[in-house]
Amino acid sequence: GCMSKAKKAGEVKDVTAQDNKWAEELLKSKNDELSFLGWVNRPKGKSFDSRLLLVSKARFYFATTKYKVERDAHLSEIKSITSSTSDNVTLAFDGWNVTLHSPQIDEMINAIVSAHANAFPGAIGSDALTVTVEPSSRVRDVPVTDGSICGGFIDTYRVWCDFYHTPVREDIVWDVTHLFTTNNITQFNLEDLELPLTPEHLSPLFAALRYNAYFTGLIAKNIPLDPKKSFPEIGKCLSCNTTITKVVLSNVGMNRDAANHIAEGIKSNPNTSINVIDFSRNPIDDKGMTALAASIGGQGNGLVQIDLSRCGTGKGGMSQLGQAFRKNVHMTNTLSQLVIPGNTLDTEGSSSLASWLANPNKLQVLNIANTNANLETIMPALVRGCNEISTINVSGNKLGKKAVQSLAQYLSATDSLKSLVLDNTSLGTGEMVIIIEAIGGNPYLQSFELSIAKNKLGVLAAKQLSVFNSAPNIAYLNISDNDFSDEAMSSVCQILSKSTSLNTLDISCNFSQKPTKVREQAVEHLNDLIASECPLERLVFQGNKATAMKNDLLPLIDALGTNDSLLSLDISGHQIGNKGAMAIGKMLQTNRKLKHLIFEENGTTLFGFNALANGLERNKFMKEMPMPIIDIANALKSENPKQVQKCMNRLQSLLARNQNPKALKGGAVGGGGSFSQFSILSSGEREHVERLKFKIKSSNRSMTDEQKVIMKDAENNDSSMAAIHNIAEAHQTIMADEITSKLKELAKDIMPVVDKHFADMVQSVLSAVTERYSHLDSDSVRRINTSISFGVQPLEEKKIEKILASAASSEIAAKSNEVFASALEIATDYIYEKLIDGLVTIVEDVKTSEPRKQSVALFSADQDAEKPVPDTNTPDEPETNTPAPSTATPDTTKPAAGKVPPVSGRPPVRGRPPVPGGGPPRGRGNRGGVRGGRVLPGGLDPSKMIGGRGFQLPPIAGRPTGPPRV
Repeated sequence: GCMSKAKKAGEVKDVTAQDNKWAEELLKSKNDELSFLGWVNRPKGKSFDSRLLLVSKARFYFATTKYKVERDAHLSEIKSITSSTSDNVTLAFDGWNVTLHSPQIDEMINAIVSAHANAFPGAIGSDALTVTVEPSSRVRDVPVTDGSICGGFIDTYRVWCDFYHTPVREDIVWDVTHLFTTNNITQFNLEDLELPLTPEHLSPLFAALRYNAYFTGLIAKNIPLDPKKSFPEIGKCLSCNTTITKVVLSNVGMNRDAANHIAEGIKSNPNTSINVIDFSRNPIDDKGMTALAASIGGQGNGLVQIDLSRCGTGKGGMSQLGQAFRKNVHMTNTLSQLVIPGNTLDTEGSSSLASWLANPNKLQVLNIANTNANLETIMPALVRGCNEISTINVSGNKLGKKAVQSLAQYLSATDSLKSLVLDNTSLGTGEMVIIIEAIGGNPYLQSFELSIAKNKLGVLAAKQLSVFNSAPNIAYLNISDNDFSDEAMSSVCQILSKSTSLNTLDISCNFSQKPTKVREQAVEHLNDLIASECPLERLVFQGNKATAMKNDLLPLIDALGTNDSLLSLDISGHQIGNKGAMAIGKMLQTNRKLKHLIFEENGTTLFGFNALANGLERNKFMKEMPMPIIDIANALKSENPKQVQKCMNRLQSLLARNQNPKALKGGAVGGGGSFSQFSILSSGEREHVERLKFKIKSSNRSMTDEQKVIMKDAENNDSSMAAIHNIAEAHQTIMADEITSKLKELAKDIMPVVDKHFADMVQSVLSAVTERYSHLDSDSVRRINTSISFGVQPLEEKKIEKILASAASSEIAAKSNEVFASALEIATDYIYEKLIDGLVTIVEDVKTSEPRKQSVALFSADQDAEKPVPDTNTPDEPETNTPAPSTATPDTTKPAAGKVPPVSGRPPVRGRPPVPGGGPPRGRGNRGGVRGGRVLPGGLDPSKMIGGRGFQLPPIAGRPTGPPRV
C-alpha cells in the first residue's frame, strides 16, 4: 500500500480522531483493550516510513497510513527493549527486531512494560522481558496488584487465548472470578470447569499457569487429554512454574510420549516445588516410567506422595523407579506414601525397591498390591528401614512362609503400624495364626486394622480363628469372601463374640451358597455376636449372586430392633426384596442406636421403599442412608416415576430431619415424649416377662404370698414403666422450659459484648483506613463512619434470644435427654433383671411342684434368705408327675393334665425362638446388665451412672449378687 515517507526522523504524525476510531473498531473485534496508540517512524534506507503502532493488552499491530495491518506480534514474542535516547527504541521479537523513532518513546516503553508485567507476572528466563533503557529513571515501576484475581490468572488466560487464536471461555472466566476466589480454591482442577474441554480450550489454560503464583496444584482426573497437543503444554507449564506442589493426572490417557513431556518439564525446572504426583491408571509402560524415574532422581527436592497405580509398567521400569529413589538423596526424609499397585515388580523390581526400603526412611503408606512382588525380599527390608510405616498393603501377592516369618518379626517390633492388608495372598491357616499372634503380642499396636479377605481359608481356619481372642488390640477385621460355610460362620461368630476389642467386622460374601441345615443356627450366632459383650459397632455383610442370603437375613434385621450397640450396617446385595425392606422399616421403629445403613442391590421396589419410609418416619436416630441407586433405577423401569421420586424425596427429607439437633426434641418417635412408648412396650425384656407370666398362669398352681407380690408387680409392669417414663418426661419438659428461660436472660449479658466489639472493630477499621490511604482526609473517614452507623442494621436482643432459645436450647436439651435416657435405662434394666429373676423362681417352683422356702421378692430388704439351688432344666414346659395314659379318647379341647399349653397370643420375633424362662433377654449379655464396663452387683454399669456418682438401690434379698441364673 501507499507509504508516507518523512524527510526527517523527528517529523512524526499526531494521532487523529480517525486513527482512534480505527483502533477502537480493531480492538472491539479482537475483544482486547488499548495500551498505546501512536505514529512512529521506522528507518528505511536514508529515509523513514511512517507507521501507526497499536499496543493492546495482548498484541502489537503495525499499520500503514491506510490502516492496513502490515505486521503484528503477540506480547509473548517480545524479548527485549533497548533505548539510549528518549526519541528512539529498538524492540526485539522472536526472529526479528525493529527500531522506531517518536517523541512518545518513553510513553510507549512504559505501556509495553506494564502490559507485559500484567499479562505474564513472575515470568523469568527466556520468557522474561529484558529492558535496557538509559537512564533507567525513564521506566516507571509497575505497581504490584496483590488484589488481582487468582494471581492475575484471568488476564494471563485472555492473553494466551489471543496467542492460540482461541475464543475466551467466558464461563471459565466467571468460575475463576467468582467460585475460585470465594471458596479460596488453590487447586486448579479441570473437574471444576464445564465440558467440553478440547485441546484448543486447554492450551491457554495450561499456558496461563506457567508463572502463576496463586495455584498450588494441577489436577485432571478421568478426562481424556490429547497426548500430542495437551501434554506438551503441561510439560511447558511444569518447566516454568515454581509454586505448584501437587500434580494429579489420573486416567487421562498419558502414554509413554506424554510421560516424556511431563518428565522433561519437571526435570528442566531447577526451582520446581512439586512433591506430590499421581499419574495412576495411565498406559505409561516401561519407557515412560524410565523417563519419569529419571526426572524423580534428578529433582532438587524430594517427593512426599507418589501414586503410580496401574500404569502397565514391567519390572524394568519399576527397577528404574527404585534406583531413582536411591539417587535422590532427599527421598528418605520426605517420601511418606508410595502407591504402586497393578504394576509388575517381579524379582528385579522387588530387589530395587527393597534396597531403598532397607535404608532408614519416613515412609508411612506402602501399597504394592497385585505387583507379583517377591515378598521374601521386601519384608526383611521393612524390618531394617521402615520404622514409621502405618499402612501396608501387599494384597494379590503370594505370601510364603519366609515372608510370613519376616512379617511376624516386623509386627512384633513396630510401634507405628495401624493397618495390614493381606487379601488374596494365598494365606494359610498356620500363617494366619502366626500373624494374629504377632499382632496380639505387641502391646504398642492399638486399634489395629487387619484384612485377610479372599484367601479361601475355609472351615479349618474358621475354627483356628480362636487365636483372634489372644489379640485384644485388633479393632477392625475383614474376613470377607473366604469360603466360610454356614458351619464355619457359626464358629466364627461364636469366637468373635468373646472379643473385647473388635469394633468393625466385614463378613461379606461368606455363608454357604445354598442354605444348609445349620444356616438358621449360624444366623442366630451372628445375632448373638451383635448382642454380645463384643464392642462391635460396624458390620459389613454384603452379598452377591452366589452368597445372597435372601429371607435368611430377616432374623438378623429383626434382632436389630432391640439392639443397643450397632451403629453402622451394610447389607447390600442380599436380594431381600420388599419383605426385607418391610423388616427394616419395622426395625427402625424400635432401634434407637443404628445411625448408618446401606442396603443397595436388594431388589427393593416402590412398595418396599414406602415401607422403609414409614419406619424412618418414626425413627429420629438414623442419620445416613445412601440412596440405593441400582434398586431405584430398576424401580423406575416398572413403577410410576413420579411416585418413586416422591418416595425418595420423603426419605431424604426424613434423613435431613434426623441430622437436625431439634429432631430429638419432643421425642424419639413423631410427636411423642422424649422417652417413647416403644421403648416400654417393644423391648425384649418385656416380651420375656410376658412369656414367663403366661407360663405361670398356664400352670394353674397356687403361689405363696411373696410370689403373688412378684406376679402383681409383673401384672402392673406396663403401667409402672409408663409412670416412671412419664415422671422423666415431666422433668424434661420443666427442664426444657427453664433452659429456654435462662438462655433468654443470657441474651441481656451477650448484647453489651457484641456492641463493644462492634464499636472496637469499626474504630480499628477507621484507624487502618486513615493509616493506609493517605489521600483520604479526615472528612472522608467521618463519612465512612456515618455510613456504617446508618447503613448497618444492628443485632437486636430479640434475635439473640431466638437463636439461644431454638438452636442452643435444642442442643442442650438433646444432650440432657441422653443423660435422662441413660438413667432410665439403668433403672429399667435393674427392675427387669430382678423381675425376671423373681418370675423364673416361680416357674422353677411350678416345675418341681414344691414351693421354695423363699422366693425373690422385688426390692425385698430381707438379707437372710436362703440361697436357691440352680436348676438346669428349662421351664418351657414345666415337668409334672403325669398319670399313666388312659385308653379312653382324650379330650382335645383341654390340655392334658400337668402339661402347659403352647404359648399363644403375641408371636415371638421372626426367626428367634422364645427365650427359656431362666435365660437372659435377647439383645443383652449373659449377665443381664448394661453392656460393657465393670460388672457391679445386679449387673449395673458404672460408666452409665450420671456424673459417675452412681445411686443406691435397695438390697435384694434371697439372691446372690452377680449374673441371673440361667
